[in-house]
Amino acid sequence: MARLAVKLAKIAKLAKTCFELLSKPSCPVLTGVQIESAILQLVAKRGPAKSCCPSEVARSLAPLDWRAQMEDVRRIASQLVAKGLIEITQGGQPVDPAKVKGAVRLRLKCQ
Repeated sequence: MARLAVKLAKIAKLAKTCFELLSKPSCPVLTGVQIESAILQLVAKRGPAKSCCPSEVARSLAPLDWRAQMEDVRRIASQLVAKGLIEITQGGQPVDPAKVKGAVRLRLKCQ
């Protein structure tokens, strides 16, 4: 009977730990500055002739839960377009971030 009580106590402790882990947000809370910095670093590293996928930025910031970051990465990328720092492209051509649908790429804006 004592062994059963010990096993049940261990199971209860494990269940509590699992519940606590599952209750926490699975992705880090990233600031706009962190995302902006990651975008600018990646496109600068590639140079103006090459582009990167927004998912590369998200993966660099949150490798385990990058999909949860995609909306914020695209939003911050749109803000960087408005500031004139980068371009969002589709098929190699700059596009309006407010109107574009589907896969896009990010690159430094050629001055």
